[in-house]
Amino acid sequence: MDARLMNYVQRLLQTDPLTTEKTADLDHYLPAIARDLDRVLGRRMLMAASTSFLGYGLQAWLLRDVVPGPILLAWVLTLAAIESLNGTMAWRLQRRTIRTPGLAPLKLAVRCNLLLLGGAWGTVLLLPHVAADPVTMLLHGMGLALAMVLGIYNLSTDRWSYAALSGGLVLPGVLGWLCLDSIPREIGVCGLTLFLLCQFYAATTGRLVRSILLSNRISKDVARQLADSNQRLEQLSHQLKLAASIDPLTTCLNRRAMMRELEREAARVRRNATPFCVVFLDLDHFKAVNDQHGHAAGDAVLKMAAEVFKGQLRATDMAGRWGGEEFVLMLAATSLSAAVAKAEGIRVALADTPIPVEGGLLRITTSVGVAAFRPGQTLEALIAQADARLYDAKAAGRNCVRS
Repeated sequence: MDARLMNYVQRLLQTDPLTTEKTADLDHYLPAIARDLDRVLGRRMLMAASTSFLGYGLQAWLLRDVVPGPILLAWVLTLAAIESLNGTMAWRLQRRTIRTPGLAPLKLAVRCNLLLLGGAWGTVLLLPHVAADPVTMLLHGMGLALAMVLGIYNLSTDRWSYAALSGGLVLPGVLGWLCLDSIPREIGVCGLTLFLLCQFYAATTGRLVRSILLSNRISKDVARQLADSNQRLEQLSHQLKLAASIDPLTTCLNRRAMMRELEREAARVRRNATPFCVVFLDLDHFKAVNDQHGHAAGDAVLKMAAEVFKGQLRATDMAGRWGGEEFVLMLAATSLSAAVAKAEGIRVALADTPIPVEGGLLRITTSVGVAAFRPGQTLEALIAQADARLYDAKAAGRNCVRS
């Protein structure tokens, strides 16, 4: 990993208000950022390798009457061959994953090939008869300058790759100025100045790209953490709602939740004019169970009774613990006669169910009161009616249904 990149990432993360991680815990960002940088470099190099022929092809067309044909053709074919190799290496780079092995030799080969490309392209100024015409030399010098500037976008994610290309572009002109005396000093100085300026702008652009990639990574992590936190909050909220709605012993709805369901069903019935019934159940002689067998046995009786009640209901029905040994059932879309039949089945099922407790088996019965909701009736009146029918069942000797 590039030490410069690591230092840059750490400095940026230390000052990022979105990041609360310690610097020592930030190493997991570095492989992903390095992969992203290589992918960007590969994609942009692939694009450049696919389109650079427009640049040197135009230059070759402009030089068709200046440079001898075989030399010009050799120059074009050399550039095309180098760019083909660049395209192959760029394709490998842009497919990189974090676990891709052997990337250091590949990147070294990329930089060497870019140096070769820049040098081959820059030799346009040394082709026969180019330097003899100031206009032609200036025109193609500007073409090289344009290629150098465009390279900032394509190669700024790797400063050594850009330095290799831009250095190769300017090197033939400098050699022509200093060694061959075929390039005017002004052209050579301008080339060197542009080279130095472009290094600065490439470094600045590279830092910006790294900052964007890093910010994207951090933003994705923050977004993922927020999504996970939101999901956990939703789960916690759901659990809290359940805890506030469920009787912990019997797992039936508690009285408050049951009242909400009854109010909701009453509102639906008022809109649709469909019947529903309420069934009140009170376990017979439950106090004697607690007194004779203990509260653990009483809890076992309540749990088993709740299981029997819920096992007799449909998915649209509701069971709730009203308080103590008293339960309430809501039978949706059910007539009074059907509700009485259902209540009788529940009474028989409970009476036929032995309940294991410490010391043996218990059998428990229940008294049942049934009431149907009538249009115009209040929910309080319905509950009072069902409760009255329950007391009628108790008065009739218990273990029976009254409506």
